[in-house]
Amino acid sequence: MPLTGIDQINTYKEGMLEITRQFSNVKSVTSVLRNMYTVEEDWMGIYYVDGKFYQSPIHRVHSLEAVGAGDTYGAAFVHGLINGFDPQKIVDFAISASVLKLMIQHDFNVVTQEDVFKIMNSKNTNLSR
Repeated sequence: MPLTGIDQINTYKEGMLEITRQFSNVKSVTSVLRNMYTVEEDWMGIYYVDGKFYQSPIHRVHSLEAVGAGDTYGAAFVHGLINGFDPQKIVDFAISASVLKLMIQHDFNVVTQEDVFKIMNSKNTNLSR
C-alpha cells in the first residue's frame, strides 16, 4: 500500500523547508496532513516557523463531510496568529477546528472558539453541546 498523508510527514517537512529556502521572505509554512480511508480519517497539522516544526496530535475522525475542512484549518490558523497564540497552540487550535468541521455537514462551520478549545484540551473528537 502506498504512503499517503500523515505517513509522508517527512516529505511534507522537506517541502516546507524547500519553500523557505527558495523564498527568503517566507518565514513560516503550515499544512494539513490526512490519511483518508472511508468515513474514518486521520487528521493532523504541522507548522514550521523560526527553524522549528510543530505537530498537532493525530485525530481519528468519523467524517460526515470533508467540504471546508481545509478552509477551516486556514481560518483557525490565522485566528491563532492574530490572537497571539504560541506556535504549538496555533497548530493545535487549527487542526481542532478542522476536525470539528469534519463532523458538520454542508459548508458552514457552526462552532465557537470554546468548542474548538474543548476538543483541543480534551484530545477527544466527540463534542457534546
